[in-house]
Amino acid sequence: MVRLAQRVPVRIRLDHQQGNLWPSGTTATVVITGQEDRDTSQANFFQKLAMRLREFG
Repeated sequence: MVRLAQRVPVRIRLDHQQGNLWPSGTTATVVITGQEDRDTSQANFFQKLAMRLREFG
């Protein structure tokens, strides 16, 4: 598997932010999920773990 690092500027609004903990230029990994995301009802433990780990890049 090859992972392509790509910089895409995004604007994220946090529900609750105390102070300026994430100043401009901070790096983040964004995972977009929704109704069309993969079905996890039949996933085993390792598949669920892998899906969670993708959030860390």
